[in-house]
Amino acid sequence: PEYIPTDFIEEFTFNTTRAANNLILSGTLERYPNIDFILAHAGGVLPYLEWRIDETLKTEQYILEDPLNRVDMIMRKNKSGFVKTFLKHPIRYTKMFKNYAHILRRWSSLSQPAAYYIRKFHYDTALSTGDSTFAGIKEVTDISHFHFGSDAYFAPDRWIAEMEKNIRATDYFDEDEKRQIFSRNAIDLLNKHNR
Repeated sequence: PEYIPTDFIEEFTFNTTRAANNLILSGTLERYPNIDFILAHAGGVLPYLEWRIDETLKTEQYILEDPLNRVDMIMRKNKSGFVKTFLKHPIRYTKMFKNYAHILRRWSSLSQPAAYYIRKFHYDTALSTGDSTFAGIKEVTDISHFHFGSDAYFAPDRWIAEMEKNIRATDYFDEDEKRQIFSRNAIDLLNKHNR
């Protein structure tokens, strides 16, 4: 099939999601709690993946409390199949498990669930003003963390006008919340850091 470049449609948002997840799982948000990160494009697919990321982190932290017994319990169903696979590629799997152990140690240092960090992010509306996006944002954070973003210079003027229209027309936000999105949230965030 012919390759159709779709970076503009999806890859930018996936990159935002990967970057945000890395900020969480690397412990960066925990080490620097006073930095307010604003994620472009409503956080990509981060709101959609909140439950998955949160549950993964909880499961990994659960395993780390008693790794030998808990990994054994998880693998009990197909232990012989795993051993056969490991013996076919021992170097590859040894490297993989070393990396995995390193990652688990870092994740275990987080003091909060992933959902806590996802809630701390700020999100802009750039090219992301559909009702499904609004619903996702309202699920993962409060309205004070949602800001108008135009994607100006990259987005055509017509699209920017359409994004503004979508925010004004949606029933997901009341009139006061729409005012917050368009200006007050950004002003409050700037004032917070200018004190």
